[in-house]
Amino acid sequence: MRNETPTFATKGMKATIITEDTQTTAETSQDIKVKDYFKGSFLAVRSLEEELSSFCDTKIVVYSEDYGCLRGDDLMEDSGNQGTSNQLLVQEINDSDVVVILLSTDVFEEVVADRWSDLTDSVQSEDVWCLGVSQGALNSIDVDVLEETECNVIIYRKVGVARISNEVRDQLLSAVESKCG
Repeated sequence: MRNETPTFATKGMKATIITEDTQTTAETSQDIKVKDYFKGSFLAVRSLEEELSSFCDTKIVVYSEDYGCLRGDDLMEDSGNQGTSNQLLVQEINDSDVVVILLSTDVFEEVVADRWSDLTDSVQSEDVWCLGVSQGALNSIDVDVLEETECNVIIYRKVGVARISNEVRDQLLSAVESKCG
């Protein structure tokens, strides 16, 4: 069992996955967690969350045009009570050792690019950042800020609907696992 070796979870390490909703959803939003409400391509995010949870306390933050900014573990019926996206995004990222951002260009530019300096203020050399965004989104930020801190930066340049490729997922999990050694 994995718990026999030191892991991020046992060291109090935290990961946050920032993503957006999907049009495919569960039939009801009653008594269901946000992360279980969205289906379709969101299942890749859930799978990644489960894999990262082997190493660290992992949270999902979901941006939804219909519901606003949501925490994955909160109930859909409470979706209106989460505070502003600016506050939630900065708080979750600043509290994380592993940051995974999987967003479309429009959402990335709206919620990440405009506050990039606030989001990267507390980056440390041992952090892991994975950006699954388009080249256009990457052009809207200064990635050098991350690279200058010598944190582990993994980039998936999105060109289709896949939020993250298998190769980049493996690179991310390998980087996270190596921090446990």
